[in-house]
Amino acid sequence: MKPISGHVGRNRIAWEWSISIMGIDKESSGMPSVDFHRRTTKVNLWMIVGIGVFFAICAAVVFWLSRQS
Repeated sequence: MKPISGHVGRNRIAWEWSISIMGIDKESSGMPSVDFHRRTTKVNLWMIVGIGVFFAICAAVVFWLSRQS
């Protein structure tokens, strides 16, 4: 995290903090670049898919149990 010098508003501090965390250059378009060939990106995407499948199965089980009674 880069130190912020001078007196700035709270939103400006949050914005600069989020930029430094995400690693976005100030000259970029503002969208983080994603490299789908990196192993960590693949793992993160599979985690999102896995969590989505988990929630879908949980919703199906709850729906099935509610129809049993």
